[in-house]
Amino acid sequence: GIAWLSIDKDCILHYQVYLTGLDARERHLLELLHVRPGKYHHPLQRVLKKFEGEQVMGEDLAEDLDGRSLAFIQQGYTYLVVTSKLNSKAKAVELRAKIN
Repeated sequence: GIAWLSIDKDCILHYQVYLTGLDARERHLLELLHVRPGKYHHPLQRVLKKFEGEQVMGEDLAEDLDGRSLAFIQQGYTYLVVTSKLNSKAKAVELRAKIN
């Protein structure tokens, strides 16, 4: 997989993601995962897009990121994650990339 992200002057996140080889029978999520420094903080997750099928290809934007999310991205505490829902509760990580 490959991903491209940018934040414009209006603080809108633009992203393009291309990933193949996913199980077509599973549901998938494209998420931002904010991992705060320190061992006692729980990661914050934000779903960007839900999709089904063997691949995700496309371009989209997130216009409603708050200041905290933008700060985490700017400071390098954020990952772009694609997960697959295996059953009613379990998820498998298909792609995890740190945003720098």
